[in-house]
Amino acid sequence: MKKIASFLMAGALVAALMTTSSCSKTCDAGYEGSDCKTEMRTKFINEPNGWSADETGTRSGHSNAFTVHIQTSSTAVDKIRITNFWNSFVGDVNATMTNSNTFTIPSQTPDNDEYTVVSGTGTINNGVVSVTYSVSDTSGHTDAVTGTWTKK
Repeated sequence: MKKIASFLMAGALVAALMTTSSCSKTCDAGYEGSDCKTEMRTKFINEPNGWSADETGTRSGHSNAFTVHIQTSSTAVDKIRITNFWNSFVGDVNATMTNSNTFTIPSQTPDNDEYTVVSGTGTINNGVVSVTYSVSDTSGHTDAVTGTWTKK
């Protein structure tokens, strides 16, 4: 009887350890899901249709409805490229996934001219991306933009 009890205790301990270790699984950067094989950026990609952007900025009453495209980046699995950003840039704006539903836009100059994307974020919720970002020029003028991007 003692052998059976010892065997059952050992089995329970092994099962408890396996359950605990599977709950604490950490995915590599840019991945999510129970198997850690789903790219976080997948929910942001909507090609070839893109996203209908509806944005309002603080500079000169900036208000635009236009199309942006979010594409994968070949540099890393947690990177994305955004085209037609601010309804103006010819070059891509690069962003990094910070978690499953959010990306950040670091300071960059997509067109190598006087405009610089200072900073920004985007968060997806129920298939709609909410963005906030600012674009500044070398004269110190800044457009603080908020908007929503909806799948087309």
